Amino acid sequence: MDVSRRSKDGYVFMSVDSLEEYGLIAPAPSLQTMWSSFESFQNFDEVSRRSFAVDTVNALPSDSRATDARTPSDTETHSTRPVRKNAKNYQFLEEIGRGSSAVVMRAEVAGEEVAVKVFDIGKESFKSELKNKILSVVSTEEFLLKTIQHSSIIKFRELSTKGTHRYLEMELCKGGDLQADLARRGRYTEDMARALYRQILCALEVLHANKVVHNDIKLENLLLKTNGDKRVVKVVDFGLAHFTDLDSPHKYLVGTREYMSPELVRHCQKDDCTLAESVKPTYSMDMWSAGVVLFHMLGGYNPFHGVSTKHIFRSIVHVDLDLGAPAWQTFSASAKDLISKLLMKNPAERLTAVEALQHPWFGPSCTPQSTHQPALFRGIQRRRFKRVVWAIVALCLLRKKAVLNKMVF
Repeated sequence: MDVSRRSKDGYVFMSVDSLEEYGLIAPAPSLQTMWSSFESFQNFDEVSRRSFAVDTVNALPSDSRATDARTPSDTETHSTRPVRKNAKNYQFLEEIGRGSSAVVMRAEVAGEEVAVKVFDIGKESFKSELKNKILSVVSTEEFLLKTIQHSSIIKFRELSTKGTHRYLEMELCKGGDLQADLARRGRYTEDMARALYRQILCALEVLHANKVVHNDIKLENLLLKTNGDKRVVKVVDFGLAHFTDLDSPHKYLVGTREYMSPELVRHCQKDDCTLAESVKPTYSMDMWSAGVVLFHMLGGYNPFHGVSTKHIFRSIVHVDLDLGAPAWQTFSASAKDLISKLLMKNPAERLTAVEALQHPWFGPSCTPQSTHQPALFRGIQRRRFKRVVWAIVALCLLRKKAVLNKMVF
C-alpha cells in the first residue's frame, strides 16, 4: 500500500515536519525494536556511561549546564516501564503549530504552561499503515526524549492517551523558532550566532555519542527559550531520529530538501519517489544540515535554493559555496572556514560535532572584520525580492493551469 505523496517534481519527502509540508511520515523503528537494540549490550548503564563520556558540559555556560542523560534504574526495563496514564485535564490556550497528523498546543495544567503535541490517529482519512507509522513516530520521540536529557534538547514531560489521541507533553518555549527569529532580525551578529550555535553543536554531540542521528536539523526545529538574560536553544522533533545500531537504511528522501546532504540527494531517482539505492543515515548528514543552519544564521539566506526541487538538489550536489563574495568579506575568516568545513561535499572530510566545537571560531580571539555590512544587506534584499517574484510567477502559472483545465473539461 502506497501512502506517500509526490511533489510536482516527482519527489517524496519523508519528514515529521513534512507532515506539515508534504503529508508524509518516514518509517521509524518500533519502541520494542529500539529497546531490543540497546539490550544487545550487557546493560543499559554501561552504554550510558560509555556514550556520554564527552566533554559537552564545559562548552555551555555554567548556569545552563544540565545532566546529559537519564540512566534508568536497574529494575526498569521495557517490560516494567510505567504504564501510560489517561490524558490530564489540559486547558488548551492556543495553537502554536500544526501538521497533517499532529497539532502543537500551548496548554495549562496544574497552574503551569506546557506545550502539548496532540496526535489524532482516529482520522477517517488515515489508512491503517499511516496510523502505524504515526504511532511509530510517537514511540521514537518518546523513547529518545526520555532517555537523553540535555539543556539544549527539549525536555520531555509525559506521554498520555485518551481514546484515539496521543498527548506528548513537553516544556514550553515561548521564544519561537530560529526561522521566525531570523525573519525578524534579518541575520545574527557573529557573537550572537556563536552563542546559539555552540548549544546546537553540544546537542548534536550528545545525540551522536549515543548513536542517534536526528535526520531533520533545520531552523524550524530549533526553538528559543529565555533563561534569565541568556537565550537557550532547544532541539525538537525527534520523530525521524535514526538509531545507528539498527540496520534499517532509508529507501526514501528523509528530512527537508534545502537541508539534505549531497550523499543523500544524489541517489534520488528522477522518475521515481524512492532512492536509487538504500541509504543509511550518518552523523555527517546531521553536520551538513548544521552547516546550512550556520550559513543561514550569518548570511540571512539559504545557500542552496532554486525554483524547483530539481534545481535545489542540483545546487546541493554540484554548486560550490562562494564565501569570497563581497557580501561575505565582512565576516571573520574563522567563521567562513567553519562553514566551508561543515559543507564539504565529501562526508569523510566533514567536521564532526566534537571537531566543530574545537574550531577556532569559538575561541575568544575571534572577532568579525567589520560590523558594517551594507553589501550583505543589499544581497539579502535582492534574494528576498527574487523569491517574491518567483512566488508570484508560480501563482500565475497555477491559475492559468486551473483556467485551462476548466476549459478542457
